[in-house]
Formats: sequence, structure tokens, C-alpha cells
Amino acid sequence: MVLGIRPEHIRLSSREQGGVPLRVDTLEMLGADNLAHGRIGDTPLVVRLAHSERPQPGSTLWLHLPSDALHFFDSTHGKRLE
Repeated sequence: MVLGIRPEHIRLSSREQGGVPLRVDTLEMLGADNLAHGRIGDTPLVVRLAHSERPQPGSTLWLHLPSDALHFFDSTHGKRLE
């Protein structure tokens, strides 16, 4: 099974709020938005952030992944699971 979520659905959180830690590898500054590229464990993830959010490489962002925004796919065929 593969878990998918759109970068714009991920929200910043905190450890105290049960957030998921993302280690930031790089920050892509796009103007109005920034994209933080990082990893949760060994899994790559991209988070869309406001322009004012500029985490440094090596830092940790704590994330909230809303359950209604999660999508599950068959890892063999890539088809979405209902």
C-alpha cells in the first residue's frame, strides 16, 4: 500500500499536538509559496508552506496530515483503494 497526500493539505503542527516529524532536506522558494522537501523516516515528502515559512535544511517540521486528505493506493498496480 502507498499513502498519498497533496502538499497543500499538510498543515504545520507541533510535537505536543501529535505532529509527525519531517526532517527538511531542501527548501524551494517559489515566490508566494515555499516547498519544503524532506523525509519522514526514509519516505520523501513535499510540504507547501507560506512564503514567510523558511525552515533550514536539517531542521524538523512537525506536521498534521488530515485523515480526510489521505489517499491509499495499491503498491503493485498503482490503483487507488476505496
